[in-house]
Amino acid sequence: MDTSFGSGLTIDQTPTTIATQPDRKVVLAGKSFLVSGRIRHGLFRLNEDGTPDITFEPETYPGAEVSSLAVQSDGKILAAGILSTSASETPRATVTRYFPDGRLDTTFQAPVLRGLWESGNTRHVSILLCPDKKILVSEVEQYSSFSRAYLRRLNANGTFDTSFDRDYFFDGAPSSPSPFNQMARSSSQAASSHFMPDPPMGPAQHQPTQR
Repeated sequence: MDTSFGSGLTIDQTPTTIATQPDRKVVLAGKSFLVSGRIRHGLFRLNEDGTPDITFEPETYPGAEVSSLAVQSDGKILAAGILSTSASETPRATVTRYFPDGRLDTTFQAPVLRGLWESGNTRHVSILLCPDKKILVSEVEQYSSFSRAYLRRLNANGTFDTSFDRDYFFDGAPSSPSPFNQMARSSSQAASSHFMPDPPMGPAQHQPTQR
C-alpha cells in the first residue's frame, strides 16, 4: 500500500464508484461529499498523488447521486445516476458528460431515462462505453418486493440509438444490478449489432417485454 497517497485527504463518506483518467488523475463519485473542507455534489477528482484537484470544478448540483462513471479517450467524463443539468432542474435519472475541467458539455443530450426520481425505491444506473463510442445504459429499480431493469443504448451525442430495438424490462425478485451490467458488457463485444440476444430467464423472472 502506498501510504503517501492521499496524505492529509479527508472525505466524509465513501465514494460509490471511481474512474482513472489517462493522466492518472482519479475521478470519484457518489452523493454530496465534504472533501478536505470543500463541498462537492456527486463528483470530485484527485491528483496522481491523492491530493484534491482544485482545478476540477464539476458543474453538478445538490441532489446529485452518481452511480457509474466512464472516461472517454478525449478526457471527457460520462456520469450516470440521479443528476440535474441546472440549479433549477429536478434531479432525474440520466447520463451527463463533462469536460476535463468539470464544465457541463451541453452538446451532449442528457437523455431522460425513466422519469423523475421516485422516493421509496433504490435506483442504480450503470454505463459502459462501447468501442464505437456508443453508450450502453442499464437501470435497475429495487423495491421492497420486486425489481425492474431496463437496458438502452445511446449514440455518442447522448440521443437514444433507435437501431437498438430491444428495450427490456424485467419484473422479478430483488437482485443485484450486476447481472444486467454483465449483459451490457457482453453486448459491447457486438456493439455494431442492432439488437441484443435474449437474456437468460431465472425462475423468479417474467418474460421481458419489448417496448
